Amino acid sequence: MNRIEELRNARRMTQFEFADFCAISRSSIARYEAGGKISRSNAEAIAAACGTTIDYVLGLDAPQTENRADQRQSDLREAGAGQRELLELYFSLNEEGRERLIEQARDMAQLPRWTRIREATAG
Repeated sequence: MNRIEELRNARRMTQFEFADFCAISRSSIARYEAGGKISRSNAEAIAAACGTTIDYVLGLDAPQTENRADQRQSDLREAGAGQRELLELYFSLNEEGRERLIEQARDMAQLPRWTRIREATAG
């Protein structure tokens, strides 16, 4: 079993579900699990979706003792519904999208209209 299949099985997902989760095609997942060469962009997508490194996806790192994806799932279970949705949206984005989301959140946090301080003092 290769790393792609390990990551998919750890999440108890079908190839279709895992492909959707990673935002790549199911045929790519099947090809990689059969030993086909993985593209850099798809390795990055799988690593980002699974909360691991590209080297791990490619089989260049030793198996992780603490799986980041398991930690992320634990964090999502403990979060409230709104926080869970925000985290799921964040993890669905590529690196550029994640950076932009963080920039926008920082910008919003600077505006009194969007901060809790304003809500607490407005009452």
